[in-house]
Order: sequence, then structure tokens, then C-alpha cells
Amino acid sequence: AALDQDSIRARYRDFLASMAARGEDFARHPEETPIEYQRRILHAARDIPAASETDTPADLAILDTLTRAYSLERYGGRQADGERQNFLRRWMPHLVQRFSEHLTSKPKKTLTTSQKTIQSRWGED
Repeated sequence: AALDQDSIRARYRDFLASMAARGEDFARHPEETPIEYQRRILHAARDIPAASETDTPADLAILDTLTRAYSLERYGGRQADGERQNFLRRWMPHLVQRFSEHLTSKPKKTLTTSQKTIQSRWGED
């Protein structure tokens, strides 16, 4: 069944898609719980400067609200209250924008020809 586009599960799915678009470093791993994923993303975002607007909630508060509401809806079968719904409706676009501007995947190391040769030789033993 299709998700209601205004549901927390749909918001969480959209957040995951936007993060995965930033690079594989930010995609949620199948074995990660929502809380583990949140910790990893917040660790990656630790150097992002605080928002300049004083009424803007911290990234942690927005992501924590999303993760808790998602877990409640997905695993507890309960909808988030109207206040949380409104909070996420207002602030999720802000969080996604900030993460899109500041988070980038680390470039993959390029192996030299001799390193590739050594790797392939060990793989053939």
C-alpha cells in the first residue's frame, strides 16, 4: 500500500533518499536501526555550523524528532501527535537543505597500478 505523503514514514523515506543522494557514506545500511543511523549521520554532521537564525531548532532536535516519530509509527503502530507532525512539516526541509549544503562523501582513494597488482595477486592465492 502506498504511504500517505504527509505521514512520518513517508517523510523518513524521503529523508533517507535525500541522504543516499549525497553519497553512499550517508545511505542507511540495511543492518542499522533508525537510532544507529541517526548517530552516524549526526557524527558526520558534527562540524556543520549552527543555523544563524535564533528560532531555528538544532539539527539534533529535528533529526531526533523524526527518528522517534518514525520508530513510533513504524514499530509501535501509533501516529505522531499534531505538534510533532507540524514541527517536522516545518523543519525537515530546513534540515535536508543544511545537510545537502554541508555533507559530501569523501572521495574514494585511487589505487596506483602497483597497489592494484598487489591486491589482485593476494586475491588469487
